[in-house]
Amino acid sequence: MNKTVRNIIDQHAATQADSTYLITPQTEQTMRYGELQQHARELSQQLIAQGIGKGEKVAMLLDNGYWSVAIMLGVMYSGAVIVPMNTVAGESALNYALDHSDAQLLFVSPHYAKKYAQLIDNMLGRMAMILVDNADFNPAILNDHSTDIPQTLPDITPDDHAILIYTSGTTGRPKGVLLSHRNILAGGNNTATAHQLTQADRGLCVLPLYHINAEIVSLVSSLLCGGSVVLPARFGVSAFWQDIVKYQCSWFSLVPTMVTYLLDHESREPIDNLTRDYIKQHVHFGRSASSPLSPEMHREFERKFSVSLIETMGLTETAAQILSNPLPPGKIKYGSPGIAFGNEAKIMNDHQQDCPVGVQGELMIRGDNVMAGYYKNE
Repeated sequence: MNKTVRNIIDQHAATQADSTYLITPQTEQTMRYGELQQHARELSQQLIAQGIGKGEKVAMLLDNGYWSVAIMLGVMYSGAVIVPMNTVAGESALNYALDHSDAQLLFVSPHYAKKYAQLIDNMLGRMAMILVDNADFNPAILNDHSTDIPQTLPDITPDDHAILIYTSGTTGRPKGVLLSHRNILAGGNNTATAHQLTQADRGLCVLPLYHINAEIVSLVSSLLCGGSVVLPARFGVSAFWQDIVKYQCSWFSLVPTMVTYLLDHESREPIDNLTRDYIKQHVHFGRSASSPLSPEMHREFERKFSVSLIETMGLTETAAQILSNPLPPGKIKYGSPGIAFGNEAKIMNDHQQDCPVGVQGELMIRGDNVMAGYYKNE
């Protein structure tokens, strides 16, 4: 896709400015496409006034919320690179990622400023800090000299970097995955194509914004198709189906742990008939990713909630989804993450030759969604 996040935001602001893009239940805020563009432009100009230019890093240590989304997309819109921090990674991992990323500015919530007070104190000499309350934030706080705000944003191209995400570091120190505008839009498009998303669709995202799944599968895919996202501050079993009905969602995204929690809650407190009827009539599918979903749990979820659950597979390095099972009436293969959508996938041996059926090998992916590279390539 030969576009940037800025192109997509401007496109929808021009054609459907009053259409909803985001709903945040806890703060009862709604962001329309015109407002998304306004926030992105204001934030972009404030960042430039702060001396943060194209390609420079801006970190965020925030929970899900209205301004978290505005900041994430606004930084990309500006030409800078957003660095979402894993809020549960711990002080050591956060310290490493903030230092390694060369971030010049950190947006942090009052909660995490208190929780990681020592980390924040250590970083004050290295970068600027801005406190963000998702219920009430004004981007103008970045700059007191409004007359000095530049009006022209730097040109950005599809191959310019948009996001830097740090992996969990299960085999060593976390690696910084650099994704370009082309990468993340391709990843979002792969999701939208596999799940046949349209402007009429509204997804429920209960995953954290520091995770590639929430960023690409929910935010970017919905942005591309002109749809909308409901973004609670966090996952809650009691609120999950209530939010689906209240905000008229047509799809949702989970990980297997959440599937387990929802099944357990259903066994103790079954959903009511009105909720069950809404799911049957209006929810097209749910999706599961991030780790394997057992066939037994998969079938049980579909039986208890009367909705198709689509198992998928994705990586941070591939801007989320690479494989997906088809939507109904296509046939789901339980225990499998599906087939490639929008990229090429092959199982190959050590000589980069295709493996025969039944022979183990390495999964190789090729497509516009594959990362630009690891930051500093260490």
